[in-house]
Amino acid sequence: MLGAVPDLQRAFPGVVVDAVEGRQAADVFATIDSLLAKGRLGSAVILQTGTNGSIDPEVLTTLLGKLAGRKVIILNVHVPRPWQNLDNTILAKAVRVNEKVDLIDWNAAASAHPQWLWDDGVHLRTAGARQYTDLIAAALR
Repeated sequence: MLGAVPDLQRAFPGVVVDAVEGRQAADVFATIDSLLAKGRLGSAVILQTGTNGSIDPEVLTTLLGKLAGRKVIILNVHVPRPWQNLDNTILAKAVRVNEKVDLIDWNAAASAHPQWLWDDGVHLRTAGARQYTDLIAAALR
């Protein structure tokens, strides 16, 4: 998400993007908890985590419960690491059991268009950032 910040800000004026390189899922969930406690979350929450390590499904489930009443969109991960498939399975299951949560299959999109990514297979090139943003915009409609 970090590589798409300028595109996200252009597409969604006033959006707050809290993206940090290398952030672990536990830290992502703690950040969302903190923003929620401070009343700084909007009516829509876009979540992408798991790129830098594994996701605890119980913590994800608890977080999604706290976000009830908001539109939540989760992007799965595309990362050539051993935890990619497990994290994507965890995210897909969380979406299946939460009818108000939608999934963007970033893994499928990025797999079909490797030219969107730098040679590491993770970080976004300019075209990838645009497509990433377009997928989010479509999910919000």
